Amino acid sequence: MLSQPKTDDRVSSRPAGVVILGGAHGTLALARSLGAQKVPVWLVSADTPLPRFSRYAHRQMTWPGPEDDGAVAFLLNLAETHGLDGFLLIPGGDPEVRLVSRSIEQLSDVFDVVLPPWQQLKWVCEKPLLYRRARELALAIPLTYEFTSLEQASAAELRFPVILKPN
Repeated sequence: MLSQPKTDDRVSSRPAGVVILGGAHGTLALARSLGAQKVPVWLVSADTPLPRFSRYAHRQMTWPGPEDDGAVAFLLNLAETHGLDGFLLIPGGDPEVRLVSRSIEQLSDVFDVVLPPWQQLKWVCEKPLLYRRARELALAIPLTYEFTSLEQASAAELRFPVILKPN
């Protein structure tokens, strides 16, 4: 006899709806996937219009963004004004993850939030902390080079392949 897998009781198998904050291609795919399952999807973005092209988006709106001082108040007001209490809140980009994780206590009063608090999550979101922890555990990590000038980069002995990622 096959045993049933344990379910995570933090979130129902079919949420009342989902509010997705920010993101781009991944957000578009998530909206499509959830919308195809008849889950109401709200897209809230401060920058890219890409996710708005999904026919599965129940509603799209803009907001001041995760860096705005009133971001949490905006989300709480959005939930109250539009009856989104109990909706799953999914951050779609790094700044949104930071905001939601840092504001988890306030946002969890209204939304279902399935993220750990920032004190735990920051270890995987902030690359210097992640790399430091990986070195402590003797895990392989990509080599990183920090340059402050083109001359430093030109003089460096780089191992190829190299991915350039300005910070």
